Amino acid sequence: MSIRVAAASAQTTNMRIPGRLTPDHLEAAARPIAVSLAPAALETVAACREFVSRRLAEGTPIYGSTTGFGPLVEFAGRTEAADQCDNILYHLAAGQGPDLPLPVVRAAGLARLWSLAQGRSGVSVPVLEALAAMLRTDFTPAVPRIGSLGASGDLVPLSYVARALRGEGHAYVSGRRLPADEALAIAGLAPLALDGRDGLALVNGTAVTAAVAGLALAAARRAQAVATTLTALLIDILGSDPGFLSPHLLEAFGHPHAGVVADRLRLLLAGTTPTGTRSLQEPYSIRCTPHLLGALGSSTTTSTA
Repeated sequence: MSIRVAAASAQTTNMRIPGRLTPDHLEAAARPIAVSLAPAALETVAACREFVSRRLAEGTPIYGSTTGFGPLVEFAGRTEAADQCDNILYHLAAGQGPDLPLPVVRAAGLARLWSLAQGRSGVSVPVLEALAAMLRTDFTPAVPRIGSLGASGDLVPLSYVARALRGEGHAYVSGRRLPADEALAIAGLAPLALDGRDGLALVNGTAVTAAVAGLALAAARRAQAVATTLTALLIDILGSDPGFLSPHLLEAFGHPHAGVVADRLRLLLAGTTPTGTRSLQEPYSIRCTPHLLGALGSSTTTSTA
């Protein structure tokens, strides 16, 4: 099963489910991207939805479908599915502060799509299709910066995503902040109809936290790559002896990611010649660069979201 993601100007990238959503994918979502859902993934999502529907028909109590939310779980939910969705979305519309950067919101939309495509939430297929359609345009929900619970779920910010997809609240399109229904129309998108289970599935996740972390990781990777290249340039300009990059020396420290940086520096410095006039010991700013840049290694060599 797979979600296929491609930037309009880039080669299609395949994402497998189960698998990992990479920081590169999250960064690509800053602009309109082509997202397609594999038929097998949609079948899994539909099967989970049918299971929930069947259990509801049998009279099985299900959190968020037959009950209230959070501390109101002891009370019955709304009779109508649409009212149940209103119940969860409106009480979470308590965000404050300026809007989150649009790349963060779009990355969160992709992260939520990826998570829901696992087929374990009872969400309906049209929700996934709506998120994919949104990502193909520059439509971006306006989401207040303050309000997330983080590890407990980014409930407040994700409620603004869900409401914008319904045509409520505000959204950005072509760089303009507009009422969400107007922005949907300009982007060529239709308002999304949600029931209580759909509303719960959209908000009950940590997609915003994952998006922020993933984008920060992508930025850290770029910073490390640039810093490594500039370090090699500095070593070459100064005519330093690259002996401090010896693999045997780096192995003795027991920090494998420092060795990875040293490997990259040796590759960049291949063919350069030391002046032979440098001090026996290079300053920290030169000889400790593998250790300094390698400290990012444990986070930058693993793709996760």
